[in-house]
Amino acid sequence: MTDRQREVVHLQGKLRRLIEIVSNPDYTASMFRLAASVDQLGRHVDISMKGQFAELQNQVVAIAQHAAQAERQLMAALGQIPALIK
Repeated sequence: MTDRQREVVHLQGKLRRLIEIVSNPDYTASMFRLAASVDQLGRHVDISMKGQFAELQNQVVAIAQHAAQAERQLMAALGQIPALIK
C-alpha cells in the first residue's frame, strides 16, 4: 500500500467518524441547544445594547438641555451689561 493509499484510507476513516458523530441524536440535540443558547445570548446582548443606547440618548438630551439653559442665562447676563456700564 502506498502512502497516498494510506492517506485515503485514513481520511475515509475520519470521514466515517464525522458522519457517525453528526448522525448521533445526542450530537444533534447538543447542536440545537447550542443554537438556542446563541439565540438567547443574542437577545440579551440586543436588550442590553438598546438599554445602553437609550441611557446614552437620555444623557445627551440632558446635556443639551443644560447647555440651552446655560446659554439663556449667559444671554440674560450679557443683556444686563449695557445697563451696568451707564
